[in-house]
Amino acid sequence: MYCNYNENGFGINDYRLKSIIDDRCDIRTAYERILSFFDPNRGSNRKTKILDYSNASLWSEKTLRLFDVTQTHNLYSHNKSIFDIIIYEPPKKKLVTTTRYSSRIFKKLIKPNGILVTRTSDFRDHKNPAKLKGGFEVESLIRSSGFYLFDQVIYIYNRNDRTSRRDICELIHSYFMIFKPEI
Repeated sequence: MYCNYNENGFGINDYRLKSIIDDRCDIRTAYERILSFFDPNRGSNRKTKILDYSNASLWSEKTLRLFDVTQTHNLYSHNKSIFDIIIYEPPKKKLVTTTRYSSRIFKKLIKPNGILVTRTSDFRDHKNPAKLKGGFEVESLIRSSGFYLFDQVIYIYNRNDRTSRRDICELIHSYFMIFKPEI
């Protein structure tokens, strides 16, 4: 299913989040839509507390006003805080060890009704270029730490015509996997 948008980019009588975001929006807009849709505090007067453990610059001024955002590269500094949403982008190098370690800590930092938004894309293994890695490995590692996959959204990038066929899988889409902690 693709998003139906008018010429100004606004949805036409459809307020549901689609399984595929394919209206050529930028990554900040995609994150904003996902966070607004899956926000556990949506409809309440509380500001949602978000831990951003990614390497991306996701936050516009508008989004920063909506949420209480903590950006970090050190999970230990937040070991007494509890978050509604955690954003994670696993690295391509040391994918298994980093994701396993981080997801165990996320389990301690997230509220029981919170969500873990993980963004990953398929990429070629540097040891075995014929093998694609990405979403499947990340999903199984996070599940083993006490989360379950609640939903998944595919984000389709603007494709550059100069992209070679070999690199298309790596460049035209990524997954937003929405996890919830098992209770």
